[in-house]
Amino acid sequence: MNQLILQFSPTLINRLSNPSSKSDDKSKPSSTDEIVRRRLAAESEHLRTQEAEILRDISSALEKENLDKEKPGMSSEVLGRDIEEVREKIERMKSDRLGQVGKGVQSAQEGVRKCYA
Repeated sequence: MNQLILQFSPTLINRLSNPSSKSDDKSKPSSTDEIVRRRLAAESEHLRTQEAEILRDISSALEKENLDKEKPGMSSEVLGRDIEEVREKIERMKSDRLGQVGKGVQSAQEGVRKCYA
């Protein structure tokens, strides 16, 4: 003789034995849909966290790669100092030229004065 054994889930038994417990017990999920929603929300949050970590890692790697590619002495600070040095040299050259022209003019004036004296 074959016996048939039926098994029911504890949730179903609780729901059938206490129909009012559905509204009383808010801490437990009341249905499979609610369980699925909670699991999906948890998994979604987990994926967002992983995505943020991956983006942070990629950003950090790109920043490091850009710094590694930068030639020594080609940083913006070094270039700024080089530009300032070039400007100073140009100013000195201008002042030297003016001084040389002034000396030439002065010697010519002396020559003219000697001629008339």
